[in-house]
Amino acid sequence: MASNRALGTVDVATGALYGAGAYLVGLVLTYVFVEAEVIEELALYVSFIDGFAGYQFGFLVAHELNVLTSPDVAGEYLPLTLLLAVVLVGAGYLAAGAAGGSHWSGGVRAGASIFVGYVVLALLGTAVAVLTFDGDVDATDMIVKVVVTGLVYPAVFGAIGGALAANR
Repeated sequence: MASNRALGTVDVATGALYGAGAYLVGLVLTYVFVEAEVIEELALYVSFIDGFAGYQFGFLVAHELNVLTSPDVAGEYLPLTLLLAVVLVGAGYLAAGAAGGSHWSGGVRAGASIFVGYVVLALLGTAVAVLTFDGDVDATDMIVKVVVTGLVYPAVFGAIGGALAANR
């Protein structure tokens, strides 16, 4: 189905581009938080894993609000987790703005479309991290992390950004 910007239909390629950009911004934010030791537990976690794999795994962990397992950890991760959500809302806002249209449902769909680029990079990044990591990796845990990181977060927060763009 061809995109028609005048009607505000979803342009998946544009959403994917904004999603990929948001993913890269999030990975850079994770790197900055680790290197600045803003989140001590995350810096410790990444220090045990050399190179890109450590930052990728740290990025995946930052998408988990560990509220259910440990409120102390959730409080520590909260600044990065909120920043990642803001980046996704911004990407959804930009994707919906690029799609045009003024109805909120079109904005929600366009904003949520950022998951396409985000999930592709989440899958590729995790595959590279797993292949370069020398330790044991729980496949089920990685699948859950990629689904939450690559699908749930960008779809939800991108949709919020898209709704905001449609109502501006």
